[in-house]
Amino acid sequence: MLKNNYEIIVDEVDYPKVIEVLEYFRINYIDEFSLIQMPDDLDNDSYNRRYGFIGIALAFVGIYLSIMFLFWAQRISYPLNIGGKNLFDFIYSIPVIFEFMVLFVVVGLFLVYIFSNGMFHFSEIHKNKKTIYINNIFSIEPLKEKLKNYNVEIINLNKK
Repeated sequence: MLKNNYEIIVDEVDYPKVIEVLEYFRINYIDEFSLIQMPDDLDNDSYNRRYGFIGIALAFVGIYLSIMFLFWAQRISYPLNIGGKNLFDFIYSIPVIFEFMVLFVVVGLFLVYIFSNGMFHFSEIHKNKKTIYINNIFSIEPLKEKLKNYNVEIINLNKK
């Protein structure tokens, strides 16, 4: 049995009526006022493991870019020759390299998580509209028939 996930974009005026229709059909929904629930298909290990690989890759990118930045800043941009010491010393750069690495991993994983879960909608800005998510519904046709009198937009999330 194929179950689909849908996103319903509703005007603020029609929002209470659409909620009544969803409750009439006994459809579980997630809106901005309900607690966030994780879908059932995200429990597999391959989905959760990819964030670890992305985090490791971002750590190496952060290390590389921080070493290049420190080398540029200490040797090329503003070289200070104090007491005959080297212009670039790796040992004294380790705390800065670590902080850059942590910054890249945290910000990068945050952005990867936001984009991979579809939390940004750049295609259209919905002003005065509310979004409702419907998970694991078999057929949307009876719901479309009931909602045709309201100003709603139904988007199938599985066809993206």
